[in-house]
Amino acid sequence: QKKQVVPQELVQAALAEINKALCSPENVKVSEVDGTTQYCPGVGASPAVRDLLFASPVFSLAQRLLGVGKVNKQAVGGQIALRPPGSSNGHVGGAGDLPPT
Repeated sequence: QKKQVVPQELVQAALAEINKALCSPENVKVSEVDGTTQYCPGVGASPAVRDLLFASPVFSLAQRLLGVGKVNKQAVGGQIALRPPGSSNGHVGGAGDLPPT
C-alpha cells in the first residue's frame, strides 16, 4: 500500500483552485511577442497550491534530500502544468514543447 505524502484534502483544495481558474476566460493569456499561451497565470502562487509544499511533509522531505537551507521557503509559488490525454510529451506550455536543439 502506497503512503500518500500530501494529504488528500490539500490536493483537493489545490485542484479546486486550478479548476476555478481554468473556467475563467481571463485566465488564458496569449503572448503578443511570441504567441505562446499561458493558462492560469498566478494560480501557482495561490495559498491552496503553496500548501501542497508548505502545509504537508513535502517541504521537510525536500530539505532532507537536498539539505537544510537548500530549499527556498520564500518561493513565490508552484508551476501548474496541464497534461491532456493523448499529449505526446505529457506537458502543455513549457520546455517540453520546444523542438530539440
